[in-house]
Amino acid sequence: MIRLTVNPYDLIANSYQEIADVRKNYIHSIDNLIIKYAPQKAISMLDVGSGDGKRAMALVKELKVKNITLCDSSKEMVKLCQKLKPSKVISCKAEELPIDQKYDIVTCLWNVMGHIESTQKRIEALSRMGKSLKTNGLIFFDINNRYNGSAYGYFKVLNRIILDIILPDDTRGDTTYDWKIKEKVVTSMGHLFTPREVDNLIIKTGLKIVKKIAVDYSTGKISNSLIRGQLLYILKI
Repeated sequence: MIRLTVNPYDLIANSYQEIADVRKNYIHSIDNLIIKYAPQKAISMLDVGSGDGKRAMALVKELKVKNITLCDSSKEMVKLCQKLKPSKVISCKAEELPIDQKYDIVTCLWNVMGHIESTQKRIEALSRMGKSLKTNGLIFFDINNRYNGSAYGYFKVLNRIILDIILPDDTRGDTTYDWKIKEKVVTSMGHLFTPREVDNLIIKTGLKIVKKIAVDYSTGKISNSLIRGQLLYILKI
């Protein structure tokens, strides 16, 4: 994966909400699914890759969760999280997450997994999330789906599937993109996953899939077809 010398989230911290608003239908739908499937009477939650923290704080309010830990690797995002006065703020990368506390709910949202640099580091991050989970707790994470026909076109996705069957190579999912904020352009990197790739990551951590749900990136519409949206995974120990 391409490495950037500056954390792009430091550069967009003050415009993060503006960027999130572009995907508000999708984000709202994912949040509703978390509220629907979250463990009853949950009292603690860890959010990995919190951004400015506002989304996680709104979620815990809906869930009536009293203990919320926010975590981000961007120094500027961490400053914004601290202003919200959660129970705790951690400044670290997902694959360096401390495992000194257990939570009822662990969230890692909006393709945070796609910003982790390698397969091995993604496995480590997911493993640490699992070790941070209480016995009856749940992990919620969503990824950008390389086979999302609704976003990329079904013909293009069919070609991707055929190529991946003939010559499998997960690095095809590595990509860069630009955020345009007023007169400024900020370049970031990410990874688009295939469902098979994510399933393999989960298998290697020993976690179990409870559900996987496709959510349209524009409308937020939920589908049982894994080629009709980005993918939300719900995991347990």
